[in-house]
Amino acid sequence: MREILLCSNTPGALYDVGEILLNTGCFEVLDFEKGLDAATAAVRLATPDLFIVNIGDFESNSYVSLLQLQAELPRLPVLVYGSTLEYTEFNAMYMGNNPPQLEKPVEPKKVIDTVCRALDMSDDEANNIKEILRSKGKLDKPHVLGVDDNAIFLRTLKTILQADYRVTLAKSGEGAIRAIEREKPDMVLLDYDMPEMDGCEVIKKIRENEETEGLKVVFLTGISDREHISSVMKFNPNGYLLKPINNKTLLSAIEATLAE
Repeated sequence: MREILLCSNTPGALYDVGEILLNTGCFEVLDFEKGLDAATAAVRLATPDLFIVNIGDFESNSYVSLLQLQAELPRLPVLVYGSTLEYTEFNAMYMGNNPPQLEKPVEPKKVIDTVCRALDMSDDEANNIKEILRSKGKLDKPHVLGVDDNAIFLRTLKTILQADYRVTLAKSGEGAIRAIEREKPDMVLLDYDMPEMDGCEVIKKIRENEETEGLKVVFLTGISDREHISSVMKFNPNGYLLKPINNKTLLSAIEATLAE
């Protein structure tokens, strides 16, 4: 079991993070609320697998302790927990190898993905942990991005999916790429025939980016000719569904794809 030390000056500041990790049953968590200097001393005595520091109550003169700790224990993974603004201010004063951010506000999926990356755990291990949370009702709904230039179809798609999924919509290929970078969905339902950047170009960009290459992409489109279908198969879509499609078939396809 991996040991994780949480550090803050404010009682309860990292409670939600600790609760998510403890609910997995895969991590041992110690919430250390006596400040960074005391926490770094504790880390030296019993090195945890991961050190998470709340920078929302970070004292400007305490960064020296973190610099010294990383110099002494360069292999110790460190995450800093805070908002985008707090992280920007922290980086401005922190003159070391800036640790990656666990972004506030906290979301279970985000916590697991960030912690597993910091611990160099595989995608399969991370997915198994998320399944544990999902089975306990502790995980957010899976996130589906719908991409289509037809606004009416997008509204209909959201109506069909919103009871079971968190749904984000994009009306263009460019909008889809921006949404993927910003929202990091679990799956994309992608139209083929769109102006400026069609579905083939979108999936090509997804597969060429190492951060998104494994993203599940299912085409949901009215384009059925062999030439267009062949053009996207080299980018390994997870499915190719033709419109019109009944709700039950669509929901079953999404569930099966997310379970792969």
